Formats: sequence, structure tokens, C-alpha cells
Amino acid sequence: MRIGYSKRAVADIRRIAAESHRAFGSKTAEALGARIRATIEQLSREPYTGHELEQKSDVYVFTLVRCPFKIFYRVFNGGIRIQHVRHTSRRLWEGER
Repeated sequence: MRIGYSKRAVADIRRIAAESHRAFGSKTAEALGARIRATIEQLSREPYTGHELEQKSDVYVFTLVRCPFKIFYRVFNGGIRIQHVRHTSRRLWEGER
């Protein structure tokens, strides 16, 4: 399946990379980036792995294993669109429970 990114998701991923690099160094930041990319690739192959949000039935969320991040995405004909990537310690995103 094709993968697309919202402007917000691109900004999220860049911010996560910069903050991880600053806080933990390049090796950890690179490992986190690789984990996020691998998870998105997995979601493109198995898009219904995530949980559908209760109040936003067209948005799914997938929590990364061993990383404190959630990936919010939409499934459409032939692909997925990454909407938002956020740290799990942040307040809930609209529609998330």
C-alpha cells in the first residue's frame, strides 16, 4: 500500500528526531527513527492492525512497542495516510480514549 504523510505528521517526525538527538544522542535517535519507519511500513502492509478511534471512526491509532509514541493514520483505497505522531505522555488527541 502507498504511504502518505500530512504536514503535521512530517513536522512531528522531524521534531521527534531533533529532540531525540538532543536528549539521547545520534545512535538512539537513529534507532527511534528506524523503529517509526518500520512500524509505518508494517501498517502499510497490515493497515487494520491499529485500533479505530471511538469518536473518529476513520482514524486508527497504533502504539509503538518499547517506544512511547502513537501513530495516528487513515486508511484509504490503496494506502494509508499518517496524520500525527505523538508522545504517549501528552494529553489525548481529539477522539482518542
